[in-house]
Amino acid sequence: MRRSGLRLVKISGWIAGVGAWCVLGIACGGAPRPGDPLQRLTEEERQRFEDGRKVFERRFAASEGLGPLFNAEGCAVCHAEPAVGGSSAIAEVHATRFFESGDCDPLFQEGGPVIQQRATEALREFGIEKEAIPPSATGQGLRSSPPLFGLGLVEAIPEATIVANADPDDADGDGISGKINRFIDGRLGRFGRKAFLATLADFNAGAFPLEQGLTTPLQPVEETVNGTPVPPESDPVPEPEVPLHDVEAVIDFVRFLAAPPRDKSSRQDVLRRGARLFESI
Repeated sequence: MRRSGLRLVKISGWIAGVGAWCVLGIACGGAPRPGDPLQRLTEEERQRFEDGRKVFERRFAASEGLGPLFNAEGCAVCHAEPAVGGSSAIAEVHATRFFESGDCDPLFQEGGPVIQQRATEALREFGIEKEAIPPSATGQGLRSSPPLFGLGLVEAIPEATIVANADPDDADGDGISGKINRFIDGRLGRFGRKAFLATLADFNAGAFPLEQGLTTPLQPVEETVNGTPVPPESDPVPEPEVPLHDVEAVIDFVRFLAAPPRDKSSRQDVLRRGARLFESI
């Protein structure tokens, strides 16, 4: 990650620090553990968090709409370490087409940048085991699942604060030209590949079809096989396969996930050295 991205994370933890963290109930009470909700949530917000956890931990079957192309049966398959909402060693395949200008084509016409690696039995009967790397791709790589802890804090950072910390022309002379990214409709990007997506709602709603092959009211059409529609017989469950309230519940779960505290068992000299290394990257 470019240091510009690290700066944005530091805004919520240090610059916006006491104000933002106390409002959200992090630093003003006991330290949460990984997977815990933000403290000082209302009873209604805590219930939304718990409802979202149930959907997040659910493992879907093909008879419930999984696939026919997918990477995992549920959100928590890839976001489980050290607790639900965390990371994992599971890696997915991404592909793109690079241009000499430095821009890239996400290859939506050939199935998009996320290459689904698994198929349901019904789709395998058509000889399709997984999605192929698009023919137009000039680059590919592996992407591990990022932890989701504290992303609600990132979403809470005022846009003006992020814009003010951008330095596209390296005006301060530190050798870093930190840039902001914007979604196709102009909204400030914060999440996903190169901070392309503007909100957690965008980020999470897209994971249902891309990672699990589950259609929702927000995206009621099945993903393709490299741009070609899946055989109808391979997807017998009517669309949408996941109701909107389940999608919204998962968004609430991620939004209310607390950021893990710094390990208090570590020596202060170790923490200071880690902070210096963090700054030097």
